[in-house]
Amino acid sequence: MRLFTPLLRGGLALTLCLVLSGIAASATAVAEDTLVILTWEDYMDPKVIEVFEAKYNTKVRQVYYEDDDERDLIMANTGGAGFDLLIFDELMREPYHARGWLETFRKSDLPNLKHVRYPLKKKDLPEELQTAPYAWGSIGIIYRKDLAPRPPTSWMDLFRPVEALKGKILVINTASTAFSMALKSLGYSVNSIDEAELDAAADLLRKQRPYVRAYRNPLAGEGMDLFSGEVWLAMAYNGDALNLMQRNANIDFVYPMEGSGLWLDSIAVLTKSNSKDLALQFINFIHDPAINARNTQSIFFATANITAEQQLPKSFLNNPVIYPSAKSLTRFEQLERIPASSMRRVISDFVTITSQ
Repeated sequence: MRLFTPLLRGGLALTLCLVLSGIAASATAVAEDTLVILTWEDYMDPKVIEVFEAKYNTKVRQVYYEDDDERDLIMANTGGAGFDLLIFDELMREPYHARGWLETFRKSDLPNLKHVRYPLKKKDLPEELQTAPYAWGSIGIIYRKDLAPRPPTSWMDLFRPVEALKGKILVINTASTAFSMALKSLGYSVNSIDEAELDAAADLLRKQRPYVRAYRNPLAGEGMDLFSGEVWLAMAYNGDALNLMQRNANIDFVYPMEGSGLWLDSIAVLTKSNSKDLALQFINFIHDPAINARNTQSIFFATANITAEQQLPKSFLNNPVIYPSAKSLTRFEQLERIPASSMRRVISDFVTITSQ
């Protein structure tokens, strides 16, 4: 699900890599006939996995990362050894490929990729690929209707909250996500690298800090603090918000009036995979239109498979949380990679703010 983060954070990265080595060792220890996927939690329909396992007489194991930073550290620590497939944000394709972590494959070798387009622009995939689109979405505000002082309408309801929200807010623990939405709330581009605009976003996040209960995805921990009422407002990915809304009638979601950012997640075969042919078969399988339509409804995110999209119920296609209206999309921006120097500055500011 989501956005760009740097590959390393100096000494912190080295320390965390040692901790994460246990994950890599665990992944490496699986049987040879097991396909290992490094992915977000709750990002694939278990029934779809079961169908694949039965069809190919294999086992699929999913290893979960909680945020982009953790994923980057796992990859930096292992180079992908012990994993076969990776689901991650498309913005990281180029840097991951440059490090030799992603296998190149051909669109013509996977017949079901004829159904796939890059979302929004509906652009065809090139013949030579390192990734295939998986799902796309955006970011907004999830809130407790029965507890929040008023329904949020602006990003400023999250970034300049009223006193009653002190200690009742969650912010996604990814520097680029937090900064992009702070920039948007101030009327700037989510992809801005202007120093004065980044200063303003950092100042906004710094002043918000006393109101933030924690920096993490609200879906982590099965959303228990939203369910318990300890959290009233949270930054959230749209599909994660729907997941939580299905389980609690007091939870709702809104795209702020300023707009938001659009992201694309993709699936890739890792160069150190010991089961590359099976991994490619999985990509082809997940883009079988019937399979993809089922999976899409399970994860609550929009699909890049245009044939599967035609099989989705109208209630899903007309859900404005999943598919924002054309009018709403005029206020949205495609999230882009920013230069490494700007990203280092964003990360440094975010670490300083969140560690206070």
